[in-house]
Amino acid sequence: MMQPQQPYTGQIYQPTQAYTPASPQPFYGNSFEDEPPLLEELGINFDHIWQKTLTVLHPLKVADGSIMNETDLAGPMVFCLAFGATLLLKMILSCLPSKIILKMKQDRLCENTLKSEKHCTNAGKIQFGYVYGISAIGCLGMFCLLNLMSMTGVSFGCVASVLGYCLLPMILLSSFAVIFSLQGMIGIILTAGIIGWCSFSASKIFISALAMEGQQLLVAYPCALLYGVFALISVF
Repeated sequence: MMQPQQPYTGQIYQPTQAYTPASPQPFYGNSFEDEPPLLEELGINFDHIWQKTLTVLHPLKVADGSIMNETDLAGPMVFCLAFGATLLLKMILSCLPSKIILKMKQDRLCENTLKSEKHCTNAGKIQFGYVYGISAIGCLGMFCLLNLMSMTGVSFGCVASVLGYCLLPMILLSSFAVIFSLQGMIGIILTAGIIGWCSFSASKIFISALAMEGQQLLVAYPCALLYGVFALISVF
């Protein structure tokens, strides 16, 4: 037996709607203007990079601990590449006179010329390897040391960021070594001043970011050892 049909209570062309779906909310906003910039998503802030650079160039300027505690590796990577480029340029310019002299000789010395060019190229690659290797070992050592000395602790990225930014005065030294020799008395004084500049700036930033008042000399000593190795590479 068929069941009786239920009467239709709605109106024609206007059915009753029991569920109203909610409109999806956009993740970043209602328009493209509300989306964050691409550099901000990548963690690159040019204003903070400029402030950190000015802090390194001005050793007596008070460091902002909130900015210095950020893990920013864009500036340090640029400074490391610039430091390695100046070392490579110095090596190329030092090889040019010998290459010119060899090319002015007889044809039987062409093999020696090719060997000299290959030696200069390999030496440039070794310089970049020294920069990256010493940087990694130095950052690891300072990371362990600062975690033992500070109460709050520090991340490896923060240590690498601060040491990389404070490498900026060493780029000035290596650029000066491209034109002039640093193996005299003036070069020794200039090198010592650059090492002190780098270590003082790095220790100032570390004690500001980690609240280590009264321990700047203890932090500056290992920093001076690290930048001293970079200075030896620049001089010799």
